[in-house]
Amino acid sequence: MGGNLSVGDVATALGSGVAEFRAVTPTRTASIKFDNPPAHVFGDPVNSVLFIDEEKAAIGASYRAGIADGSLLPPTDMATKKIWMSDYFMEQLASRNSWINYSLTHHP
Repeated sequence: MGGNLSVGDVATALGSGVAEFRAVTPTRTASIKFDNPPAHVFGDPVNSVLFIDEEKAAIGASYRAGIADGSLLPPTDMATKKIWMSDYFMEQLASRNSWINYSLTHHP
């Protein structure tokens, strides 16, 4: 498994000022692009980490609520769950921030 982006990857890419960051494996490619990101976080390592920390807190609260009400059912296998959690975070991050575009491509 693999081909996933971590929270740290996003903070690093954003703080470094890169427009696109990818994780590639033979089975999948995960990509995150920043389209017109806020100037106070793009290229600023400190503010990008603060931004991601705030997003982690909000997305974490949403995740816990989904687990509590049964609307989210993550896999039980730990390796699969880590990938699922990464995908969930990236999807939520993109849905909360219109300037973040996340895509996931599965390879045969």
